[in-house]
Amino acid sequence: MRKSLKDLFQYHNQHSDHLLSKATISHYKTTQKYLFSYIVDVYNRRDFCLKDLDYSFIVGFETYLRNIDPARHQNKMTYNGAMKHIQRYAK
Repeated sequence: MRKSLKDLFQYHNQHSDHLLSKATISHYKTTQKYLFSYIVDVYNRRDFCLKDLDYSFIVGFETYLRNIDPARHQNKMTYNGAMKHIQRYAK
């Protein structure tokens, strides 16, 4: 069976919820929302196989993050904001 990003996030959410604060869980869920929006917008898919992840996927996700206008933000996401999402994704 091929593992996907949804499988990975589901495992993470099930095994880490009791270890993390509500705020941290909220940040992870926001990152998940952005990541799956990226996959749908760029790849026209709802999930992504882990073995297909590569450097261009990560760079594309960073570019995507820096070019979207989040609903609660007045400005585009900063470099540091995008890197926080990349960091959470990497964990």
